[in-house]
Amino acid sequence: MSTDYRELGPFGTDYMVELPGGAVGICNPVDSTRFCRDDLLENLSGEGQGVAGRRLLVQDHGVWWARSLAVTGADLAVATPLPGSADDPSVAGATLTLSNPTTGESAELELPAGPEWRPFGGKDKSNGWVYLDLFGRNGPCTHLMVTHAASIVARCNSLAGPLPFTLDEPEQGALDVTLRLGGAPAQCMRFGGTVVLDTPATRRKKGIFLATGAPAAGCPE
Repeated sequence: MSTDYRELGPFGTDYMVELPGGAVGICNPVDSTRFCRDDLLENLSGEGQGVAGRRLLVQDHGVWWARSLAVTGADLAVATPLPGSADDPSVAGATLTLSNPTTGESAELELPAGPEWRPFGGKDKSNGWVYLDLFGRNGPCTHLMVTHAASIVARCNSLAGPLPFTLDEPEQGALDVTLRLGGAPAQCMRFGGTVVLDTPATRRKKGIFLATGAPAAGCPE
């Protein structure tokens, strides 16, 4: 649609035309599908995209070889690069980052390029990517599945490689999980609204951070 009345009174009247909230574009309220989201239509900044997180479990037994991370996100905003593109993770790799926005502690976990990556879905393999490194040859992350416009699932444990993130503070409060496929914009989840468990790790007690139902939010700075 186009209009000459995008500003108030261009021809000496008080008439104007705008979309709700002054948006440049929105999904058609009459016949768009449930997969259409207003906030995904005009993301031209190249900056990270917040996605909704379903569940995050981080465990720390107080020693470096007994830590683990399991995260699930579910959001229409999840994006996956096409095979053969510049951000194809089988060529460009990926990075999964776990960080605490309050303390600044962060662990950047590499999922390098290689045969561990497989695209899936239809003839053009455009539905997403699976990364499998069950014996931890490349680091602590043994499994990652990213499905376009659907979900992110990842598992990492320190038995497969160093996971340099501790739960030895009195509490975490909130934790961020960020996934970057190749050089594509980051996809970020912040878990801190519904925290089920947030206990510190000691020599005698396992530390656990368990949070669920994280709404889509902006990426950490």
